[in-house]
Amino acid sequence: MALAFGVVPGRYHLLVAANQVGDRSHDLLESVLDFEVSAIGSLQQIEGRLGVVTPLLEWTEERTG
Repeated sequence: MALAFGVVPGRYHLLVAANQVGDRSHDLLESVLDFEVSAIGSLQQIEGRLGVVTPLLEWTEERTG
């Protein structure tokens, strides 16, 4: 199952910035990569999860005491 980085469905744009410590100049590249995450098979669609990041984590429950 592919989860596309665990982000909710929608359009995303990658911005790249670089600078050197102590230097006021910087490089900034906007929309270096544009992509869309489909809702098909997403955890938001399947389980109705809310939020921006929807990680699929394995966990267990155990009773104590």
